[in-house]
Amino acid sequence: MLYTGGDSQNVQFQNLAVPKDPSDPYLVEWVKSSNNPIMTPNEEEKELFRDPSTAWLGLMGPGELL
Repeated sequence: MLYTGGDSQNVQFQNLAVPKDPSDPYLVEWVKSSNNPIMTPNEEEKELFRDPSTAWLGLMGPGELL
């Protein structure tokens, strides 16, 4: 799951979390990636970087991101 995070200067980042137990049909628990943030804004977008992407099933498989 991609989600928007931020810091104390109101700079927004895109982060990743994955299910703790992928076999759980309810996906109750999630774990934040140690690679966060996975996307950072340029200077002009640092406070307007919410949800900047769309993911879909593409030719290379699931999880393609624009």
